[in-house]
Amino acid sequence: MGVRSGRGPRLGVLLLAIAWLGCGDAAGPSSEPLASLRARVVLEDASGAFVAAIVPRDDDSGWRLEDAGGAKTGSVRVGDDRVSVKDANDATRAKAKRRDDGFKVEDGSDQTVLKVQRRGERYRLKRGDDVIGAWHTERIELDGGIVIDTAHAGGVTEVRRGGVVVQRVNGPIPTHAAVFLGLTEELTFEQRVAAMVFVRELRFP
Repeated sequence: MGVRSGRGPRLGVLLLAIAWLGCGDAAGPSSEPLASLRARVVLEDASGAFVAAIVPRDDDSGWRLEDAGGAKTGSVRVGDDRVSVKDANDATRAKAKRRDDGFKVEDGSDQTVLKVQRRGERYRLKRGDDVIGAWHTERIELDGGIVIDTAHAGGVTEVRRGGVVVQRVNGPIPTHAAVFLGLTEELTFEQRVAAMVFVRELRFP
């Protein structure tokens, strides 16, 4: 009897500890509420000149694209498994869609322009049948030794391609999403925005 009564309290404490740890793990690395990240984002070129503003919609269904004067130039719609970017005339310019092994980026004609496929601890980037590089979450390594990464300066995220700044991000965009803005020679601006917002909004990977 003495042995049984001793095990009871210890078992209870152990179960409580496991439950507490389980709650912590469930939150994971992306535990910050998405609502706290919904703020205006300004994209600038390498010199700091205004390119576009991405403004969250009041209904949380996506974003508006605006020019420097606040006029609508397009929209970014977020679905359960995809993101679509449209112009001011509501014509689709780009999409990013989830796949079983990653995601893909399409142009306005639903043609695939980039595949992001999981391969072990990284993601392979493909255009057609050609592998053009790999996404290592915080950076992209392209064939030919070109690296796309980020740096922070004065509260602004600088996206660098081959060590040269190609885009500046002023707003709550995580670096592993912002790196897709560095694919300046592979994707159009709308396609890069679709990939960036997809990674950010759908909590990918």
